[in-house]
Amino acid sequence: MFEKMDVDNNGKATPKEFTDFWDGWFNRKDKNGDGALEFEEYDNSSVIKQCDKNEDNKIDLDEHRLFRKRQFKTYDANKDGHMTLVEWTTKKK
Repeated sequence: MFEKMDVDNNGKATPKEFTDFWDGWFNRKDKNGDGALEFEEYDNSSVIKQCDKNEDNKIDLDEHRLFRKRQFKTYDANKDGHMTLVEWTTKKK
């Protein structure tokens, strides 16, 4: 998965590469093409609850991007603005 994020193959994923990867994932999961992921399209309801800021029981692209932005910051352990494979695969607390 990390290799798909690291588009330029430099061993680091930038916030843009990370976001672009997850935007593609979001679009593939959005089976009905309505611009939102509902429980039937997203197999992890705990993530929906974390992302669903307006509490409409679905995740729109903006909510998803906000979640992934927070996630990237968590993975970027040394806070250098890039995520390495080691950072990606290190268990988070």
